[in-house]
Amino acid sequence: MSVNIASPEFKADPYPFYARLRARAPVYRVPLPFGMSAWLVTRYDDVAAVLKDERFAKDRFNAQTPQQLAWLAWVPRLFEPIMRTMLDRDPPDHTRLRPWCPRRSRRDWSKRCADACRCSPIAFWTRCAAVTASI
Repeated sequence: MSVNIASPEFKADPYPFYARLRARAPVYRVPLPFGMSAWLVTRYDDVAAVLKDERFAKDRFNAQTPQQLAWLAWVPRLFEPIMRTMLDRDPPDHTRLRPWCPRRSRRDWSKRCADACRCSPIAFWTRCAAVTASI
């Protein structure tokens, strides 16, 4: 199974590919542009286990080599806020920031982002940016 996740065809309808992954390869390495790669974990229980396992990093700045981090230097300043969110932080940073986000706000944000997931990726990120700005 191979896929170009940056292709217009994939972006138009990624769901059949994800269904095949869940059935045949629930943990799948995907090549990214510029020689990088990422792992797609497609089953809920597997995702929950990975997110709770301290051997896995959520913070890209803890998980990448110095060469990969140097490549990130080209990212426009516009995208910096979404590259360093609390959701992408590993302990102890995530743990330190968590009390500053009231439980009700987290619940509201999750619901609004879940609603946003039902739309296009561009609309999703636009809505998430608006939701994050309102918290």
